[in-house]
Amino acid sequence: DNEALLARVAVGSRLEVYWPADGEYHPCVVVGRDLATMIHTLQYNDGVMERIDLTWEIFRFQEGDGEGEIQPREVVEAGGDAS
Repeated sequence: DNEALLARVAVGSRLEVYWPADGEYHPCVVVGRDLATMIHTLQYNDGVMERIDLTWEIFRFQEGDGEGEIQPREVVEAGGDAS
């Protein structure tokens, strides 16, 4: 489920975050997280850093670094598949 996969995201996790404007997933590494706010700091392969609330993003673990794909909370609540 969505909450279980979000709980598995830790510093060092390798993710791919979907960017709708590009229509593509972009690989990154979690370099920080604030459990109180659920804000994660990501460093993308091109060096770009981003602070983001993954609760509202579509992302997946990179191959070999977990499993599953996260859909934004609003999609899941509307009947989307979070696995």
